[in-house]
Amino acid sequence: MDYRRIKFRGYSMYPALRPGDTLVLKAVEAHNLRPGDIICVPEKGHYVSHRIVGISTTPDGVFLTTKGDNLPAPDATRRLSSGDTYRLFLINRPNRGIIRPRFGRLTALLSTRNLTYGIIKGRMGIIVRRALSSVRFRTPPC
Repeated sequence: MDYRRIKFRGYSMYPALRPGDTLVLKAVEAHNLRPGDIICVPEKGHYVSHRIVGISTTPDGVFLTTKGDNLPAPDATRRLSSGDTYRLFLINRPNRGIIRPRFGRLTALLSTRNLTYGIIKGRMGIIVRRALSSVRFRTPPC
């Protein structure tokens, strides 16, 4: 088995993955991937770690649609190349220890519909800021 360890940076998968997490990755074949899996693929000198939200198989190969849980739009569909795709196996989070990642079709569906924690929290912040900016505070007369 081919395993790799990488340090995660960024907030595209927050809160499932957080900056500073060490990801333990396991090489995977296309027929073992499912919607909801978090995969890591090399891209321009670093790894992109996003959740699979769609898989299609054609005579030309396997095509994946991935999306960061905290991003509003999916990535461009990519053709899966053999030998360069890794599935998230374990997360080593500072001050928390080893965590098994959550997978599943429900998580992929929520991510596709932009109903993940990070996006909802961001939208609520926008609503609160707009509401507060429209409220005019008056100083009482002396």
